[in-house]
Amino acid sequence: MDELFYKLEKQAVDLSDLEKVVFKFLKSSPETFANETIHQISEIIYVSTATISRTVKKLGFQNFQELKFTIQQYSQANTKQNYKSLDATNYQTYVIDQIVEAMALLDDIKLETILQTIKEASNIEIYSVGSSLPIGIDLSRKLLSLGKPANALIDWDDLNRKSKIQTDSELAILISLSGETKHIIDFATNLKDSGVPMLGIVGIKESRLEELVDYCIYAPSRMKYHKDADISSRVAIITVLEYLIIKYSEMLEY
Repeated sequence: MDELFYKLEKQAVDLSDLEKVVFKFLKSSPETFANETIHQISEIIYVSTATISRTVKKLGFQNFQELKFTIQQYSQANTKQNYKSLDATNYQTYVIDQIVEAMALLDDIKLETILQTIKEASNIEIYSVGSSLPIGIDLSRKLLSLGKPANALIDWDDLNRKSKIQTDSELAILISLSGETKHIIDFATNLKDSGVPMLGIVGIKESRLEELVDYCIYAPSRMKYHKDADISSRVAIITVLEYLIIKYSEMLEY
């Protein structure tokens, strides 16, 4: 369920105050949405059914029934994969599984194309915000140390301006665990309009970012929340980027 709410959080930034009431109740009691009707929920939270329907659509669902079905599917998956209590051994397995899956999904041919694109780019701009920001900064530092012009701006306004002036001789690398982060989607849209080659690094499949970029590396990640705090691991994304840097450094030797 954490993975579902992580994606929905990215869609919820433009909700009105009343719609936020609906979303807050959804997060606190998803089982109510899975089991009750829209009219029953309306009576529980004192919000009109029209407001609930608008909220559901803004979260990316066609209607209330689609949201209900999605919650039921995630609930069944959570029953099979319960990570409530992790001891050291279980957590080690949990981390290793993510890394193994991420590395297994790397396509050698696509990787060679990505590495060649990095090599030929006149400059690389890295777009990362929030919890992914340190990953972007570290990637920029490593590329610079290998002699590749690279930058990872930290201010959203600066990133937005940069996304509008990059050229097709450069490369943009966009990092987003959900692939749905509003700022990242906005940057990717600007870059696509300018014909800038883009590499996306995501932790969840079938995201909007994946649809916008030219190349996408999927590093499977499991979402984890403590109340409203996002404590999701990004170890798979970090590992994939470290591997990418190592392979790029090897390319420079030839």
